Order: sequence, then C-alpha cells, then structure tokens
Amino acid sequence: MHRTVMARFLISLCMLAAVAACNSFQGVQVVVDEDAVSSAEFRLD
Repeated sequence: MHRTVMARFLISLCMLAAVAACNSFQGVQVVVDEDAVSSAEFRLD
C-alpha cells in the first residue's frame, strides 16, 4: 500500500512540475511573440 501511495504522490508531483514548466514556457513564447509583433509593426511603419 505504501508503494502505491508513494507512486501516486510522485506522479502527481511530476504532473504539477510538467504543468508549471509548460506554463512558464508558454509565458516565454508569449513574450517572444509580442516582441516579434512589435518589431514587425515598426518595420511596417
């Protein structure tokens, strides 16, 4: 029983870490996209 509980706990931790990593990565992507859009707008001007 203890092994299954530990396995579930570790799996949940890994899932939370993956979600946090995806959120931070998406935040970086959004910043890069905003910079690209602003530079493209300046080029058009």
